[in-house]
Amino acid sequence: MIRRSTILIVIFALLTVMLNPLPVVAQTRSVDPPQALASRSSKANQPDYKEVFARANERYKTDSVEFDPVKIEREKSRQMARKGMSTKAKTLWTVFAVGMVVLVVLLIKYGRDCKTSEPAGCTPGVDEFCTCTEYEPRN
Repeated sequence: MIRRSTILIVIFALLTVMLNPLPVVAQTRSVDPPQALASRSSKANQPDYKEVFARANERYKTDSVEFDPVKIEREKSRQMARKGMSTKAKTLWTVFAVGMVVLVVLLIKYGRDCKTSEPAGCTPGVDEFCTCTEYEPRN
């Protein structure tokens, strides 16, 4: 299996290397004159960073100067509400726990060997209407 995988990887690598220098077929595109490129990169389209930073600093200053106890309490309640598990997580854990309990019960019930069955000669769990009447004793 490893030998076959190695051979396939080597073949793929060789094909990739050999096909790499082939010419690439692509769509042609008209080249923009240098004046058009210069106009695109003009500073008229760029934002004034000093003004942007000044507005952001002004907003931060006004937010830090104002003291709103209602806003602070609302923020604290949101943070406290985030603690703990969500409803979805609780549901998933509950389903997982119930599934594990069912699995353990089934293993206990059907994990023992059957000594006698009804009707005689059938295999419980394989035959349709076979029930175990007596189990092997545990040691």
